[in-house]
Amino acid sequence: MKSWIGPSLGIALLALSGAAQAELKNPGTLVYLWTSDIRTLDPAYMADTPNTYVSINTHMRLLNYKGSEISEFVPALSTEVPSLENGLIKPGENGSISYTFPIRKGVHTHKVGVKGADGAIAWKLYDELTDQEKAAIVPGYGELTAQDVKYSLMRAILQGDSWMANAVTEMITAGKYPNIEAWAMDLAGVKTFAEVDAAGLAKVHDALSQKIKVDGDRVTIVLDAPFPATLGIMALPFATSILDEEWTRDQGDWDGTAGTWKQFHKPELGTDKLFEVENGSGPFMVEDWDRSQKKITMKRFNGYWQGPAKLERVVLRSVPEWTTRLLQLEAGDADVVTTPVEFLDEVGEKPGIKVTQGLPQVFGRSIFYIWPVSAVDNPAIGSGKLDGKGIPPDFFSDIDVRQGFNYAQDYQLLLDDVLLGKTVQLRGPTVRGIMGYRPDSPVYTFDPEKAAEHFKKAWGGQVWENGFELPPT
Repeated sequence: MKSWIGPSLGIALLALSGAAQAELKNPGTLVYLWTSDIRTLDPAYMADTPNTYVSINTHMRLLNYKGSEISEFVPALSTEVPSLENGLIKPGENGSISYTFPIRKGVHTHKVGVKGADGAIAWKLYDELTDQEKAAIVPGYGELTAQDVKYSLMRAILQGDSWMANAVTEMITAGKYPNIEAWAMDLAGVKTFAEVDAAGLAKVHDALSQKIKVDGDRVTIVLDAPFPATLGIMALPFATSILDEEWTRDQGDWDGTAGTWKQFHKPELGTDKLFEVENGSGPFMVEDWDRSQKKITMKRFNGYWQGPAKLERVVLRSVPEWTTRLLQLEAGDADVVTTPVEFLDEVGEKPGIKVTQGLPQVFGRSIFYIWPVSAVDNPAIGSGKLDGKGIPPDFFSDIDVRQGFNYAQDYQLLLDDVLLGKTVQLRGPTVRGIMGYRPDSPVYTFDPEKAAEHFKKAWGGQVWENGFELPPT
């Protein structure tokens, strides 16, 4: 067989492979070795890209991205993408705007509630049901509805743990509030979230509920003002993933009422009721999560509304050591491996492996100058003074220090010799392809003379006169 390697960006690469062997060791299974790990199965708790490798396959959202396009969308749980042309985006009074999502019927979750002869409801795998059991599915127990959409969005916002859940809050409030705590404090008229009483908690719950309206099989989200990223946020595989309310409540999670939501606000990871359980409606379901082996196995969901996936299983496993990943790739024990960019040419010359380049990924890597840093038992700052043997904790608070470092970076050398031309210099916090990116945003260039000019000014000349040291840690 022929194996494949497809790229990610800069310092890592996906390697689709198996070795050049007569037979596949795991037909129907895709094994992906990477350096990352899964922290949780709760999409509302997720805040990083690695976790979405699971949620994007196990859960549905209202919308999906159109292939690799990140500003174009296709229907998912919503049967249509809202627009002004189809009337699902409507300007309202006082500058408000509404987005309406017609919810697709007949979408089942991996487990559904089946009523037994004794009247008790049991959650069973949809794929394993008999025709008689399918006829006994309790309405709403495992078939997604508009109410499930409202519950899922409210649960994520009120949980408020991840930055993505807070992004939904910012969207729902048209940028007015960065998180549910700020919203609650404002409505309660207090300065800290701890001061918000029961009445204040009910106020923010009710205010949120008014912004997400259910009318039959439609969900309408009403914003006080336009928020350009609304549709994009609805397609992200984080906090906008849709859960079945009845199943979630049966796990001991939020019951949907105003009086109890604070109990589920910012839970510890291990106490989150959905930390290690999953019941989405995506093309795959979690079959096993071996945390000791850092391995998660997803099994095909035959009841997926668009039909069964071609693969039977997908296995994600964290293998930090590159040599181990490469050996398993060559042996046919892995089909996809994360590959350091410096080994691309070497791996591409191996028989049965094909390197595919040019697949874009939308993220940036940056160095941030943090201050103040801890001065207690911190070997990274040396003496803690500008005496040539260290730096003070607030060293980077001086803008001339920061600019000196920025002009001292040889960006082209880094791009060409370290990253082998696989990426581009970042232009601000927004990367190419994301709303807000500007190709003409100014960037720093390698300029030793300007670097010296700024270092001479830094800290009233002390940096240039005394020098500084950043000890290795």
